Amino acid sequence: MRSLPTANFYLDRRKPRKDGAFPLKLRISFQGESKYFKLGFSLAEDEYQAIIVNYAPRGKNKIRKDNFNIILEKANGILNKMSTFSFADFENLFYQKKSDETNVVFYFFNLIKEFKLNGQLSSAEAYSNALKKIYFTVYPSSSSHDRLLIIKNQTYKPIPFELLTVDKLKEIKRNWQAINVQPATQGIYFRNLRAIFNQAIKEGVISKEIYPFGKDRFQIQQTQNAKRFLTYDELKKIMDYVPESGSSKETALDFWLLSFFLQGLNINDILLIKNKDYNKDYLYNTRNKTKNLSDFVTEKRIEVSTAAQIIISKYKTHGDNPEDYLFPFLLVNDNLAELKRKIKNFTRLINQHMKKIVAELDIKKPVSTYYARHTFASIANNKKIPTSEIQEALGHSSITTTQRYLSSLKHSFGEDFYENIFPE
Repeated sequence: MRSLPTANFYLDRRKPRKDGAFPLKLRISFQGESKYFKLGFSLAEDEYQAIIVNYAPRGKNKIRKDNFNIILEKANGILNKMSTFSFADFENLFYQKKSDETNVVFYFFNLIKEFKLNGQLSSAEAYSNALKKIYFTVYPSSSSHDRLLIIKNQTYKPIPFELLTVDKLKEIKRNWQAINVQPATQGIYFRNLRAIFNQAIKEGVISKEIYPFGKDRFQIQQTQNAKRFLTYDELKKIMDYVPESGSSKETALDFWLLSFFLQGLNINDILLIKNKDYNKDYLYNTRNKTKNLSDFVTEKRIEVSTAAQIIISKYKTHGDNPEDYLFPFLLVNDNLAELKRKIKNFTRLINQHMKKIVAELDIKKPVSTYYARHTFASIANNKKIPTSEIQEALGHSSITTTQRYLSSLKHSFGEDFYENIFPE
C-alpha cells in the first residue's frame, strides 16, 4: 500500500525567542522523511500544549485552535490534490500567492486572521473597520443592504496596491473629510493601510517604488485630541450625586468613580481584575492595552483608597477562588469574544447613564469613562505630582506619551491624594 504524506504542527524548541516562545512550524512527512515549513507564529510551551496538543480546548484556546486548524486544512487540501508528491512542489503550492491575492484586501484579511489567532481581538476589529472604510470609499455602494451582504459573505473585490497612489489617497482623504470622518480616525485607517503596504513590501510582493507614504508623498496627519476632563467643582458635583439605590445609574456612577479612584484605570482592566490580584490595600494590574506591544511587560501595584475599597466591597464576587473575576460581570469560562462583548456592553451602560447624570447636574460635557482617566491625570498634574509618577500610574510605556497626554491639561497616589482633592 502506497504511503501518503501527512501534515502536522511542530513546535521548534531549538531556539526560543526572548519571551520564551518557540516557532510553530508545519511538519510534512512522507516515506520516513520530514520537512518543516515556517508559519510566522510562535507559541510558549504551555500555549502549545493547551491549544495544539489539547484535543478539546475551551474558551479562547478553542478559538485559536480552530484558526490554526485552517492552516492544517489548507495543507491537507494541497496534499490531497497532488497526484505525485514532492516536498518542493508542496512548498511552491503552500506559499504560492494567486494573482488575486496580491492586493490590499487579501493582506487585510490575512492580518486580521493573524490578530485573531493571537487573541488580539481589538486589533482585528480596528483593521476590519479600516478595511471596510477604505473599500467602500474605493468601491462606493448606494445600498446599505449591498454593503452588509459584502461584509457578511466576505465578497470584497480586490483593491490592487497600484491603485492606491498618492493622488488616490488624497482623494480618499477629501472624501472622508466631506462626510466628517474625524482626523484622528482617518489617521488610524491610514496607518493600518501603511502597515499593509509595509508587509507586502517585506514579502517582496510589491516594489518600494509604489509605496505612497512618506516625505514628498502622502503624509498621514498627526492629530492630538484635546483631553476630556472635569474641573474640581464638576467632579465634586458628581461625587455628591445620590442615585436611586440598586439602579443602573448607581452602578454606572460607582464604576466611573472607581476608575478615577484606581488612578484612572480603564473599565476594561477593572473588569478583568481577578481575586488573586486584589488584597484590599493593593491590587496588581498589567494594563490590557499594552500587553501585546512589548515582549517585556511590567505589572504595577495600585494603592486602593478607602473610597475605592467601599465600591469594591459593594460589588465583589462572593467566593475566594483566586481565578474568579473580582466582579461578577465576567465568567472564567468566557472566551475572548464573549469577554470583549460583555466589557463593551458594560462600558456602554456606564457612558449612557453618566450622560444622564451630568445632564441632571447641568454639567455641559459629554462625560464618559475617558473623563475619569483624564480627570485623574489633570488633578494629579495640577497637584504637581511628578510626570514620572503620573506615567507609572497611567501605565504608559514611555514618559513621552505621558508628556503628550498632559500637554492639553492645564509622591505617591495614596490616601492623602484622594482625601485632599478638594481644598477646604
